Amino acid sequence: MKRYACFLLLAIAAPAAAGPRPDFATMRQREGDDLALVLGLSAAQQPALAAFLAADAPPEPPMMRPDAPQGFEQRLAEQERWIGERTAEDRQRLSATRTLYAALDARQRAVFEAVMRLRHGPGGPGPHGPPEGPGPEQD
Repeated sequence: MKRYACFLLLAIAAPAAAGPRPDFATMRQREGDDLALVLGLSAAQQPALAAFLAADAPPEPPMMRPDAPQGFEQRLAEQERWIGERTAEDRQRLSATRTLYAALDARQRAVFEAVMRLRHGPGGPGPHGPPEGPGPEQD
C-alpha cells in the first residue's frame, strides 16, 4: 500500500514541479522557433513559416451565443454558416501549407514531412489506418 501512495504523491506533485503551463501563444512561438531550427530556414523562408503557423491554429469551437437562434431550422442555418467558415479556414490552411512547402528545398521537405507525421500521426484510412509507404523491410 505504501508503494501505491508514493506513486500517487509523485503523480500529483509532478505537474506542480514542472511549473506554470505556458499559454497557447507562447507554445506556438516555441513551435515556430523549433520548426525553423529543425528545417534550417533562411530569412527568406521565414514569412512562409509565419503564414503557415498563423493559418494552422486550431479553429474556434462554435459557442452558444446569448442571441443564438432557438428554432430547429435556425440552429441548422447557424450550423451551416459555421461549416462555411470552417471550410474557408481549411482552404486558407491548405494554401499556407502549400506556400511553405513550395519554399522548401528537398532536404527541408523531407524533414517537414517527418515533423508533420510526428505531429499528426501516420495517416491512412481512418484514425487507425496503416502507415503510408511500403513499410519496414523484413530480414
